[in-house]
Amino acid sequence: MPGRGRPSAGGPGRVVRLVATALATSGAAVARQADRRVVLVEGAPHAETVDAVVTGEHSNFARAQVVAVLESSPDRVAPPCPHVARGCGWQHVSADAQRRAKLALVTEALVRLGGVDAPLVEPELPHRSANGTSWTELVLPGPSL
Repeated sequence: MPGRGRPSAGGPGRVVRLVATALATSGAAVARQADRRVVLVEGAPHAETVDAVVTGEHSNFARAQVVAVLESSPDRVAPPCPHVARGCGWQHVSADAQRRAKLALVTEALVRLGGVDAPLVEPELPHRSANGTSWTELVLPGPSL
């Protein structure tokens, strides 16, 4: 079956039309090709239709970079920095959309990986210390560890 365990025909460099359906932990959009193969798209927020150039093929997914936005997402913002480096994968996504996506990622991880039936996870702005360090607390119901 194409898209399952082997690269699809065409390889890196081809342009594909994709619709972003979610965001991954890196900030890349999750989309699927026509053959249902997952593509991680750098530079696209959730609910955006784009043309993207495939930059890498892996055994069970591909990576791509946006080359044209066909239908812009309401969550798209202008990136504050023209350079894309590690840690910058979320800069094209609005702050509210980032909070929603990260909340969904944490909730899904608690259910799928942690075995928590119905985690009550609420978004909260990070705390800041005097030296600028920030952190966010996650409190789960149940016994303390």
